Amino acid sequence: MHSGMRQTHTQDKAGLFHVTTSLLLRETSQKNLTCSVWNPVLNQKKEEQLFTTAAEPDSTTIIIMGIVLAVLVLLTSIITGLYLNNSLKNRHKTRNKTQISKGSTQRKSHQ
Repeated sequence: MHSGMRQTHTQDKAGLFHVTTSLLLRETSQKNLTCSVWNPVLNQKKEEQLFTTAAEPDSTTIIIMGIVLAVLVLLTSIITGLYLNNSLKNRHKTRNKTQISKGSTQRKSHQ
């Protein structure tokens, strides 16, 4: 028996067996399954086909994914804004230093 499979069987007063089997599927791909029961005494076989589909994400998963996406966009915007702000400050400081040094050079040459 597969590790993801559980099976119970009981026999009633009439001698009939009642079998319950459950199977846990761990893959998300679509699969077709066939369940077969064979009675060797009567040489009879009963089959049933089952069709599984990939699970649809529930609304909670969609909400969580939306929140995560929103937070990522917000963080990216904040980081980009801080970087641009820092770059502009550095450019402004460099221009001021250049202007100050040009001004002091011009004053010295006029004296």
